[in-house]
Amino acid sequence: PTAPEILDLVADMIETMEDANGAGLAAPQVYVPQRVVIFQAPGARATAEIDAEEEFDPTAPLTVLINPEIESVGEELELGWEGCLSVPGLRGLVPRHRR
Repeated sequence: PTAPEILDLVADMIETMEDANGAGLAAPQVYVPQRVVIFQAPGARATAEIDAEEEFDPTAPLTVLINPEIESVGEELELGWEGCLSVPGLRGLVPRHRR
């Protein structure tokens, strides 16, 4: 996408996510009713606050999805630690489809 308003939105979302030390952000979280999602999982995100049980494999580079359609492939689930920028410091184990 080359629309200036989408490029500006993505740049703003990346800045917001990085400022909050987040791993992902969706446009509705910043009051924009668009189907835009960004996420990343860099190894540098792990801090002393995250114990060994909560560490994750940093396998996601900065990724931007516009109008995504996400479908699970299979029924297998796995647990992963997740948090929310809206509730700093709160994390929990969340089941997600493995693929």
